[in-house]
Amino acid sequence: MRTRAVTIRAYEPGDEHALLEAFNATGRDLNPDFRPRDLAEWRWRFEDNPAGWRVVLALGAEGEVLAQYAGLPQRGLVDGEEVHWTQAVDSFSVRRTRGLGRRGTFVETGELFAELYGADTGGPDRWMWGYPVPSARRVGQAFLGYQLLRSETWLELDRSRPIDDGEVATPWSWDALDGLAPDLERLWRARAAEGAIVAARGQRELAWRYGAHPRERYELAAHFDGGRLEGFLVFRRARHREREVGLLVDGLFDRRSAPPLLRWAAERARAEELPVLLTRLSPWCREFELLQELGFRVRPSRRVLVGRGYDRASPPELWARRWYGTPGDSDLF
Repeated sequence: MRTRAVTIRAYEPGDEHALLEAFNATGRDLNPDFRPRDLAEWRWRFEDNPAGWRVVLALGAEGEVLAQYAGLPQRGLVDGEEVHWTQAVDSFSVRRTRGLGRRGTFVETGELFAELYGADTGGPDRWMWGYPVPSARRVGQAFLGYQLLRSETWLELDRSRPIDDGEVATPWSWDALDGLAPDLERLWRARAAEGAIVAARGQRELAWRYGAHPRERYELAAHFDGGRLEGFLVFRRARHREREVGLLVDGLFDRRSAPPLLRWAAERARAEELPVLLTRLSPWCREFELLQELGFRVRPSRRVLVGRGYDRASPPELWARRWYGTPGDSDLF
């Protein structure tokens, strides 16, 4: 797509250098606490993702990047069918072409993104979701088909309120994740077979998302019953609203495996002197209710979930009601 002196097209190898320069400059412009992204993290985020990448750029006459609309695709199951959807991330426009109150370069870049990757025009993705900042959310609602789905909530457990005494889950090394590969595949597919829309949580996905993360250190615990994996949990230390917390980033668990997994997480929080355990789950799912039964309390969040369906069979209202979403589905945690 060419408009004025701007070329809008999909990412091509080699673009990442100019892309990162513009991304970091824009980040510093908007946020004094912005942490620049280096090439290694960019390659991990996009090139190494087992589900691929989605990137569209707007380029000026000299090849400079003026805007980006990007996404991290996820593979999952919907009613037994393997499909893809994408979290919108890292989208921006430079100050001189921002046009946030009108149909500017950013909007045109987002339109080509939908045309290239949306299922209704032959692309791979059924829908797109994200947590845009308020200014981008307003533009998305006005020009890019965004629908507001819900204000998210947190689930919080005070560490001084322990889970009843009992078995504690087994810490597991990322280097030994291959040993869990068949069971991990079984677990996430079984949850999807129950009607949930679940992104793949197999060995490849977990090893990439957590084990190979270039900045954060994640820990993994597994619960077994008779040698059979029945649940897992991913934990890391995080900063949330000016305090350090124990973040439950990801996991699949049921009523039997949740207590030993949470006892392990509570021990990790105690060892690091973290006052609370914190997580986020879609409010419709049974796990949301289960954690409340185990002592978690619902707390407000500043995040607003938006979505855009790319075909008539996948309106945002459908998947938002059935999606098993955790902090680890988002690149923010």
